[in-house]
Amino acid sequence: MANGADSGPEEALRRAFGDLNQALQADNPSKIVQCADQVLKLEADAVEAVQCKVVALAQLNQYDQAIKTLASSQHRSQFAYEEAYCLYASRQYAQALKLIDGALQSAEGAQRLRFLELRAQTLYRSEASAASADAYKQLLSEADDGRDEERRTNYLAALVEAEGSAGHSSTPEDVAQSMALLECQKAVALQMKGHTAEALDIYKRIVRERNNLGVVAVAANNIVSIHQGSDVFDSKKRIKAAANPDVLAKLNTKQRQNIELNQALLLLYSNTLDACYTSCAELHERYPKSRTILWIHVAALLRDKSVADKPAAVRVRFSALAEKYDQSTDLVLAEAQAQLEAGHRDAASKLLENNAQLASSPAILGYLIASARQHAPESVSGLLERAVKLWSARQEQGDAAEQVLVALLRALSAKHAQQHEDEAAVDCLRRAVQIDDENAGLLAEFVLALAKTDVEAAEQYAEKLPSADVAGDDEQLDVDALEEAAYLRVSKFRARREAPEARGPQASQADVEAANATTSAVRTKHKRKRRGPLPKNYDPNRQPDPERWLKKYERSSYAGRRRRRVKDNLAKGSQGAASISQAEAERLDASLRAPPPTEPVQNKKVAAAKKKGKKGGKRR
Repeated sequence: MANGADSGPEEALRRAFGDLNQALQADNPSKIVQCADQVLKLEADAVEAVQCKVVALAQLNQYDQAIKTLASSQHRSQFAYEEAYCLYASRQYAQALKLIDGALQSAEGAQRLRFLELRAQTLYRSEASAASADAYKQLLSEADDGRDEERRTNYLAALVEAEGSAGHSSTPEDVAQSMALLECQKAVALQMKGHTAEALDIYKRIVRERNNLGVVAVAANNIVSIHQGSDVFDSKKRIKAAANPDVLAKLNTKQRQNIELNQALLLLYSNTLDACYTSCAELHERYPKSRTILWIHVAALLRDKSVADKPAAVRVRFSALAEKYDQSTDLVLAEAQAQLEAGHRDAASKLLENNAQLASSPAILGYLIASARQHAPESVSGLLERAVKLWSARQEQGDAAEQVLVALLRALSAKHAQQHEDEAAVDCLRRAVQIDDENAGLLAEFVLALAKTDVEAAEQYAEKLPSADVAGDDEQLDVDALEEAAYLRVSKFRARREAPEARGPQASQADVEAANATTSAVRTKHKRKRRGPLPKNYDPNRQPDPERWLKKYERSSYAGRRRRRVKDNLAKGSQGAASISQAEAERLDASLRAPPPTEPVQNKKVAAAKKKGKKGGKRR
């Protein structure tokens, strides 16, 4: 009896917590408040229920009720931040600041940053803009969680508000620095959207005006990132100005790291390899977790023409470094890249295959399979099976791992089907369907593969496929007509392939007779020849000319071309249409007249020479 009585409240409390958990998963604040009250009735000091109720009340904007709940709870000190936020949201700024200042004395780490940020925002809302700006400045100096851009914006807003409330007592230099920061943020947004030309113009203007050295360093670094490998001389000049120690002191760790990495990249692009080696070694000591430094170092080594055996050099130089900084996977990739650069594809593939973590990744596995299909097709199945085994162990990591496993199982099934291993192909697809049972395409693929080994099981799985509504509600498909139409479209080649002797002893006599009839009908059917068109004057009673196919000048009836004959009537033409007599024609013919008597014409020089007794003509 005592045990039964004790188990009643415990069971009720367990059910109440279960209801609270369901309300949390449904993200229903009102339901969360109700379930939390049920838990607190059964156990007044339930810390989780108090926290859930306070947060839900804050989501419902019932801040006063949340403050009362915390005031009556014995765990009030554990929820100082929640109470301060509710005081801030209900505009009780003085009480909120008092609570925050007390909590900051013992807060550390991320909790301290939360209180600092709430304090800065509370000061801004209480119109203490100068104090808010100082609080944001302190927050920017302590925070390193990647939210600096938002805090800088709030800092500028508090700074502008403080300057306005002070009667515009800010100097032009302060305004210029604030404007430079805003313009740099605008340029970063444009660069992230792909508008690099507009962003580049803003960056250059910031560097030219030099209103804020920290912003100038960021702008110069972003200019280098836009240029990449082009315009190396200008990039080196800008990165040198950005890497000034006085400027770097004003930047956070991430910004300093990016600038120094770009400086090492520029040394690589300008082929100053010794300086690049030195810079990478220093950066390894300063930023040991950065993978980019290792790849810059490897790229410099691959460019170095003085190194003969580059794969061995990569292995020797970076083995200790990779072991020190836990970058063994990166070392394998670097050595594989060196082997590929040297033309040793087999060695690169072996390096990647021997590393289980790399060989199972989708990108590396895709490369290994593509390489194996060209050089060693028999090893593809082994690669896929090992990848399936590894991803099966990672199946619980989430939907992404399950999708990768399903893709690998389908690829392995296709490989087994290609090798006529139907049972293995069906097993792979069965596992894939068990993982992703809502994929209709995968289920259809499994049904087709299963039909080769077990038709009855394939029919059972086929019932789970979604119906194909190809006809309307009132229209019924005639399956017999469709089959007959498909049968009529069978070509003569298929009819010959399905001859009765090829069907084996299982064929019935009716099948054999039907196949013989179909085959004979197909064989006796000939293509109809159409006669060409006949000429209009065709006479079927006359024998056609046997020389009709010869060339015209080769035929016996060809008489050659007629030459032009001179007509007797010379006056025929457009201007002498009238005919004349023979006598008149002879009178008009000048060729029949006798030439008049003439004296021979002598050259005047010859005549003069004869008179003087000299010889005429040309001299010899």
